[in-house]
Amino acid sequence: MKFYTVGDNVITEGEIKARIKGSETVYKPIEAYLLANPEACN
Repeated sequence: MKFYTVGDNVITEGEIKARIKGSETVYKPIEAYLLANPEACN
């Protein structure tokens, strides 16, 4: 995965990992709900 920043900002590997982990905390419960309730997608 490649990231591009605006200006001379630098993003570290640790920041990338933290953002991915933060996204997973939102994504995983939604995924679990949709798998348990497939009719919610209709």
